[in-house]
Amino acid sequence: MLDSIERVPAGALVLRRRWGSGWSVAAEPSATAGARLVARWPPLFITLVLAPAAQASRVRGHPTLPRELRILQAREQRLRAFTASLEVLGTLELAALVLGVPAASTRFGGAGLIASVAAVLMLACWTALVAATALRMLGTPPREALRLAAPLLSPFSAPRAVEVVLRRTTVGLSRFAVARHVLGDDAFRSWIRPAAYDFCHSPGDAGATAHEMARAVGHEALRSVVASPPDGVHADECYCPRCGAVYRGDIATCSRCEELPLARSAATS
Repeated sequence: MLDSIERVPAGALVLRRRWGSGWSVAAEPSATAGARLVARWPPLFITLVLAPAAQASRVRGHPTLPRELRILQAREQRLRAFTASLEVLGTLELAALVLGVPAASTRFGGAGLIASVAAVLMLACWTALVAATALRMLGTPPREALRLAAPLLSPFSAPRAVEVVLRRTTVGLSRFAVARHVLGDDAFRSWIRPAAYDFCHSPGDAGATAHEMARAVGHEALRSVVASPPDGVHADECYCPRCGAVYRGDIATCSRCEELPLARSAATS
């Protein structure tokens, strides 16, 4: 657990993927920084902590999302074999720690303990080597790659190797581009809808996070998100144009968004 605690910067977005499932937003950006329990049984759960862009106060030019998506997809394609190997190695390491060492110690005594610990250490060394190679393929300087891979020599840190590599693939990219890539278009549009509504209706009051989103996604895309009804709205339902919550009956305002008047899609009105 101590190895899973890290300092999350202010405004960071936390994404998490469960084994056999898709990515989801684990924690919304917070105004305060602090230590949090981030990792949860990696690689069964893989977590990405995405810090805000260094400069997001002004919006200019064309949206950066298409270009950043291409960069991210190229990096992911280049490292697909490495990330798959690290997930397998991390799973084996976790199973060896939780099940292998106790079972070997119980069955074979001291000899089993020594042999199982040696196997766990060997797996950790192999995992660190694969991670360092993947980091170098991303263009990470040798000293930096060794610094990032060195903690993985610990059997307790080795299962997080795939997180280390995946986080490195996001360096220099907007967290909104990463979120769009891993969440998918529908989930991403649903997630940014409240911030997009606030930015489109009160751009002067929007903070740095909203401007970073607008710079990445683009003004036209944000207006399209706000103007489109959420998926699954039926003829007898209304929806909140800000958060996308769907309502039935005679309800006229959204209780989540300061009693904002509800809307009805053009297809069902």
